[in-house]
Amino acid sequence: MYSQDHVNDFIGCLKKIKTPPAKNMKVERGASRNSFTAISVENGISFSVFYMQNTRFPENFSIGLTFNPPDHKGMITLIRCNGKHGPTKAHPHHAVFHIHRVTAARINLGMTEEAEIEETDEYADFDGALHYFLRIINLREEDRVRYFGAPKSPGSTQLNLGI
Repeated sequence: MYSQDHVNDFIGCLKKIKTPPAKNMKVERGASRNSFTAISVENGISFSVFYMQNTRFPENFSIGLTFNPPDHKGMITLIRCNGKHGPTKAHPHHAVFHIHRVTAARINLGMTEEAEIEETDEYADFDGALHYFLRIINLREEDRVRYFGAPKSPGSTQLNLGI
């Protein structure tokens, strides 16, 4: 059983990069994609980070943190920062920048979808979302700077790998 404090600790624990992202994003099925693995500095818990950006609609992107707990089948996405990807009646939040989070209650019920959704103005493009995400998952500053450089100016939509 997990508590919400466990979930928040997984998201916020200090992490360092174990397997770095590729130097260039891979274009696959209409999106530029990349990923890396990280571990908790304190206790070595392993995490994966994925990020993708639609090649035709740069405001459509997703950046997420997953982990594979030993007592649960499969990966759990803890948090995702998303761009705008077209609203529907069922999903009006798709019209704005938004963040998905999983809750401990859902994990404990075997549901891993990040159903808690909040609209955000913390970022306005992919680069801003990536840098915001790297801060909230508490990736070590030296790793953020080494692999992703400094945030670009507002309005930028291309990833700054900084390698």
